[in-house]
Amino acid sequence: MSDFRRAVVQATTGQYISLLIGFASILVLARLLLPEEVGVFSVGASVLAIIHVFRDFGIAQYVVREPELTDVKLGTCFSLSVVIAWIFAGFLLAAVPSIATFYEQPGLKTVLWILSAGLMLVPFNSVRMALLRRDMRFDILFFADIASASANAVVAITLALLGYGFVSLAWGALASIGATFLLVQLSSAGDRHFRPAFSEWRSVCSFGGLALSLNLVTRVGNKAPDLIIGKSSGMFEVGILSRARGLVDLLQTSFLNTISTVTYSQISRKFREGKPLGQDYLVAVSYLSVIAWPCYAFVLINAAQIIRLLFGPNWDASAALVEVLVLTGFFAPFWVFNGTFFTTIGKIGVQFRIQAVSHFFKICAWLLAIPYDLMAAIAAYVVVHCATVVVSCIVLTRTLEIRASDALRRTLLSLAVTIGAISVPVLSQIAALDQRIGANGSLILSAAALAPCWIGAVYLFRHPIRREIDIGIGKLRAAFG
Repeated sequence: MSDFRRAVVQATTGQYISLLIGFASILVLARLLLPEEVGVFSVGASVLAIIHVFRDFGIAQYVVREPELTDVKLGTCFSLSVVIAWIFAGFLLAAVPSIATFYEQPGLKTVLWILSAGLMLVPFNSVRMALLRRDMRFDILFFADIASASANAVVAITLALLGYGFVSLAWGALASIGATFLLVQLSSAGDRHFRPAFSEWRSVCSFGGLALSLNLVTRVGNKAPDLIIGKSSGMFEVGILSRARGLVDLLQTSFLNTISTVTYSQISRKFREGKPLGQDYLVAVSYLSVIAWPCYAFVLINAAQIIRLLFGPNWDASAALVEVLVLTGFFAPFWVFNGTFFTTIGKIGVQFRIQAVSHFFKICAWLLAIPYDLMAAIAAYVVVHCATVVVSCIVLTRTLEIRASDALRRTLLSLAVTIGAISVPVLSQIAALDQRIGANGSLILSAAALAPCWIGAVYLFRHPIRREIDIGIGKLRAAFG
């Protein structure tokens, strides 16, 4: 378990530093670029995100999960990654003029040309980084995250200051991939050389086909809003929605995705050793809920002030969208690990069926509601998403031979901690009615009080996560005498 904690600390620290760098760059870029410009890049990035699903083909997950990863299998993974990525890069380059014409945005050509270059470079990173995750080498991934975020921020901000507009975001994304490539190749991850091979393609493709189907459905469902709104409403609406979703996704990336990455490696290791996984899921739900819920509640309470303070008045329209989208976060502890567990125990087909039905209804909601009202489309999306979480949780708990009610009971203490943690933020909102304090004063007071109130509530209600806090404090005392 100590290796797992060390990996979580390394991955979380690296992710937080890179998020801090990325968040700082967003604050600057929000004042240098208009919503329409961000919208153009968002549409191009959505197209690339869908193509990246085909490019990955589930190979990274295969490398982490495969019980007997021979050199031949590893070489096959690398060879398939390069071939698939370059084929789709060629398709994309040929389709760029048609995509730009469809959206009536000539600037999309430049964005997609730049991003396609990154598509050709990614396979040289993906297999090695998957191998690092398999070996729990999150110390190297720590520096890779920081290098990637730094390169993106420096290049994007510099070009935006020089007046390159949305193109600066595309060059920043390419610089991010290039920085990761250099660091991973120069690190000890580059010691293991991959010989081109295709002899194990059946083993890789049998897993990759199911992973591709699942990842494709998920990615299309997630990126469909930008593509639909870009055509039906315009780039301003895409930019506003992108900023709202970006803020909500930032919370998920901050602590859910990072822990999920480490957990997939840990769960895969336990699965290879034949150990039961039911209790791991219950612990994950308990820990994630006590971390995630107070943060999502804080954003829900202070959405308008956060948007105005961070991004400026140009983005005020995003605040109302954030208040609705953030509701999905309260269901996050019950679903963020579901794909990890389904994939690990060989039930990826079940996860695919759940996601396929869910995203079908989500896309239908966007298509039917967006011509009338963006807020109505978002509300319908949230309802479908929450219903999916309930179904997925029930199916997974039965598969793991535990009860869904057990997972729900694990969150009761988390709910109590959340209420305690947001007590001062709620009072500060009331105090904001006093003009002497104001909205910004209220937000600062809320942010400053959240962490101490959370820690106090954790110990007051004796939440299990206090054990992890005690261990961390003990290690700090030992380190500093």
